[in-house]
Amino acid sequence: MERASHLIGLGIALAVHAAAFAALNVAMVDGAERDRLSQQEPERILITAPRQELPDQDILAIQNCPGRKAL
Repeated sequence: MERASHLIGLGIALAVHAAAFAALNVAMVDGAERDRLSQQEPERILITAPRQELPDQDILAIQNCPGRKAL
C-alpha cells in the first residue's frame, strides 16, 4: 500500500509540474509575440492624386469623419 501511495504522489507531482511548465511556456510565447508586434512600424499611405471638388454632403462627411483625414 505504501508503494501505491508513493506512485500516486509522484503522479500528482508530475501533473502539477507539467501544468506549471505549460503555463510558463504560454506566457513566454505571449511575451515574445507582444515584443515582436511592438517593434513593427505601421504602414504609411501616400496619396499623390490631386484633390477633387466634392459635393456639399461629401464635405460634411469628411469634416465629421476622422478616418478620411488620416488618409
